Amino acid sequence: MAELKWQTPIVLAPTVRSRVEAEVERLTAQILSRWDQEPEGFGFIQGKVGMSFAFYELAAAGVPETDVAAERALVGAVDLFNAGGANPGLHSGVAGLGWLVDAWVGEEDLCTPIDDSLRERVELMTEAKPLISLRAGLTGIGLYACRRVDRAHSARALLASVSHALVRSSQRTPQGLTWNTPRSYLMAREGKPLFPNENERKVIREWGVAHGVAPLALLLSQLEKHQIPGAAETRESLEWIWASTHREPNRFGWLWADGDRAELNRSAWCTGDPGVALSCWLAASAVGLREEQARWLELGHQLARRITGGERFSLEGRIDLCCGLSGVTQAFSSWAAVSGDPLLADAARALLMRLLDEVQKTDLAQMSLHLQFGVTGVALTLLAQLTHKAPAWAGPLAMTYPDARTPRMSGEQPVVP
Repeated sequence: MAELKWQTPIVLAPTVRSRVEAEVERLTAQILSRWDQEPEGFGFIQGKVGMSFAFYELAAAGVPETDVAAERALVGAVDLFNAGGANPGLHSGVAGLGWLVDAWVGEEDLCTPIDDSLRERVELMTEAKPLISLRAGLTGIGLYACRRVDRAHSARALLASVSHALVRSSQRTPQGLTWNTPRSYLMAREGKPLFPNENERKVIREWGVAHGVAPLALLLSQLEKHQIPGAAETRESLEWIWASTHREPNRFGWLWADGDRAELNRSAWCTGDPGVALSCWLAASAVGLREEQARWLELGHQLARRITGGERFSLEGRIDLCCGLSGVTQAFSSWAAVSGDPLLADAARALLMRLLDEVQKTDLAQMSLHLQFGVTGVALTLLAQLTHKAPAWAGPLAMTYPDARTPRMSGEQPVVP
């Protein structure tokens, strides 16, 4: 089945469009004035790779000065990569650099050694507890490889290694197929225990896009699409995710460990129903699972009605791309753009209006510049509502298909009316 393609951004009234344009201009000025003075790391979510993604996107929209900034950030990221020590992950490591180069630069001479380096790292991962997350594990690496699998032998070899690692680490249950979260990963990122005697927990499972199995279902659909031999089945993964649903209002905003639940109290892109529903719908749509597609779209409609009814999604006081309003706004905007669904578009517009109001009340100087947690992600989210191409940065966040066409690949520039 052919995947659904990006159709159009949500339709905005002229007054709303003017507000969005004004905020993009204001936020871009803030970014350009600060980015040289703030220390940066390497990665996509909090470093030079992410800033280069952002500047390339802004440059494609015709924003002055950002083309030079994009190249400077890219050179800085490549220098850090050449210095060694970067982890393989998509959001903070080498796979993110590969995605950047493939999307905006097209330097095969750089992408091929990145593929080979990642394949070596994947093959060294232990059989018992490989990390599967979008942020730092197999899912993110695999989605990067999917971008190039039909254009590069090195990417297909990498994807085959990822698929093999996923098969050998999968857990078959009566409800379907799933994967565990290593205890060390959970403890390192949360900073505080979520369960009693957490260091003794043996089986930990989670659903959210940033760290759990929802984007893994999207990866499995791409393995199936690209006919990677021996890949785990998309349907079995989606069946397990749906069967494990908790109670409303946030069915997937929790963790499970040895029979106990820990509520995360987040319903956003990173953790909770919006991000999970989008990833699973994309997965089902990619391989023609009509029943699963309808099931996840109905959940999207339920969420959309709650949003247009005034319910808050995202953490209070957060406007960023992770747990904040920008993340959930772009999730619904992307979903509406790929599906053409009017209810999802209504939700995206409602979220956008809230985001505009919150941005005006936020002291931007107190936010970082980083793509996922800072001003840059907010600016990109607003810009995406004006353009007619899938934003390149949405792919690494599993908000669209990994091979969504970018301006460089299509030979076209985004249109900013």
